[in-house]
Amino acid sequence: MCSLPNYALNSDVGDLQQRIQDSGVHGAVEYACRSWYKHLVVTKHQSLDLLLSALHVLLEEKFTFWLEVLSVLGAVGEAVPALTTTIQWLNQISSDSGSLLDTIKDCLRFVTEFFEVISQSAPHIYHSALQFTPQSSIVQKLYFQQTFSLKARVVTGVPVSWDSCTASIGESGKARPRIAWSPCSKYIAATREGKVEVWDSTTLERLSIIKGLRDMPVGLGLPTFSPNGQLLACITL
Repeated sequence: MCSLPNYALNSDVGDLQQRIQDSGVHGAVEYACRSWYKHLVVTKHQSLDLLLSALHVLLEEKFTFWLEVLSVLGAVGEAVPALTTTIQWLNQISSDSGSLLDTIKDCLRFVTEFFEVISQSAPHIYHSALQFTPQSSIVQKLYFQQTFSLKARVVTGVPVSWDSCTASIGESGKARPRIAWSPCSKYIAATREGKVEVWDSTTLERLSIIKGLRDMPVGLGLPTFSPNGQLLACITL
């Protein structure tokens, strides 16, 4: 996608925006990649067979290309609501979509497991993420052949199945963070080292950070969300 150099971070490609324009990843293509699921869930069920066929193509043939587009656009976070919304839609409209559900759930796990890698580098979807995808993963079975032409390949140490831990936040400094979940379970707030951070609970993408609290004479207490999840409060100890 966009002829990016092997192993390059998106941020290291100085002319990335020009490459995006030249490759046609804008306008209708960008809209389709970022909004297809919103149209999917409001489509009349008379087109169900056609929609399910299109979903099979997207997930089983074009999934990594879709992630490449989201990566260069800085929109990988949108893959999670797209896939979770589609899972909910499938559960509602069809009782005979087991294999498709299994595929899309595995695609979602792939995104959440390698979210940081995919967000930072489209080429590393192949150089890193697919190489460390478990052997039993549907995504691995569908797309691992796309790594065959790479010069560097992982030959040992690849896990057999997905780990029960989907993601983790690394600790820094001496103090352990104080953590709170939002009522909707979509967000995590943490106080540590004189700052308050808000994370997406699925991807662990850091959404917001409030700095400048390090010099306070007292420490920060447990962050607390309001019942509707719209407000976040943090007391000093």
